[in-house]
Amino acid sequence: MDKDGNIVDSTTNTITVKDDLSEITIDKVAMSDGATELNGAVLEILDENGTVVTHNGEALRHTSAEGTVWEITGLADGTYKLKESGDEVTDAAGNKYEVMDSEFKFVIENGVIDTEQSTAVTDENGKYEAEDETTIIVSDALKKADTHFVINKAE
Repeated sequence: MDKDGNIVDSTTNTITVKDDLSEITIDKVAMSDGATELNGAVLEILDENGTVVTHNGEALRHTSAEGTVWEITGLADGTYKLKESGDEVTDAAGNKYEVMDSEFKFVIENGVIDTEQSTAVTDENGKYEAEDETTIIVSDALKKADTHFVINKAE
């Protein structure tokens, strides 16, 4: 073994490099308080070409639900995008939330999120951000209520 922890085999002249395994958590919450968990958002990890990444034979896709966070272990170093979709995103009280229109680019380097290269994205529907080297927060804005006015002209 060399000084970096790599396995060196002098009989076959090979060096086996052991990469750090990433442990990434993605949480889906309300933008208003950053804590209320939201249900029904479909989150996907995409490669740079926009294709859903497969990991251990399964597509990296998760539907948010109250009391859960999405934990991904072993995502290789590289550049990815996080995309949100879904027909209806709600909280436990039944309030409806917007779905983010944009994508969040993040970089895994040496098994952790490179927060310098993973810039937060905010639009009118919510925000994506790398909270730290292991956590991405996706927060959605409360849907604006449909307001209808009736105007009557009186003489």
